[in-house]
Amino acid sequence: MPLVQYSDSESDSESRSSLPPAKKPRHNINPGPSLPPLPASFHNLYASSTRVSVQDDPSLHGGRTRVIPHVEGNWPTHLYLEWYPGKDELSLLADVISQSGNVPDEKAPTVHSLLHSDLGAQLPLHISLSRPVILRTEQRVLFTEALQKAIHDSHVLSYVANLEIA
Repeated sequence: MPLVQYSDSESDSESRSSLPPAKKPRHNINPGPSLPPLPASFHNLYASSTRVSVQDDPSLHGGRTRVIPHVEGNWPTHLYLEWYPGKDELSLLADVISQSGNVPDEKAPTVHSLLHSDLGAQLPLHISLSRPVILRTEQRVLFTEALQKAIHDSHVLSYVANLEIA
């Protein structure tokens, strides 16, 4: 609606009567189809505090076995680099994983893909730079602060590495 300039209060009241009535807000009685429900596995995909078992159960984490057994109050920690493969690398890795199932040896280990989540979202791959280190609950905050300070004091700038596969 364009702005109107009024010269005095009398013309103000006259002008108001010539304006169209304000539109009433529309209320949509039928909101349309509802969204489909999320898969049941979605609710636990990113939960870090949900613990199903205190025993090592490889079925809970893609067949992997813990290097260090779970102990209440211990926090296994490691340093790693994340890598999000590009489209070409992702395709190559997916092909290698799918071909691994075609090995005629029945004793060949099963390869579990970690390229995508259960919902199909691409996941980062990582390269571990350290073995697992155990932090006690009371050490976590001090360790995190000391690590952040050491990184800040190093004056090393962050960078993005480019990896090419020949």
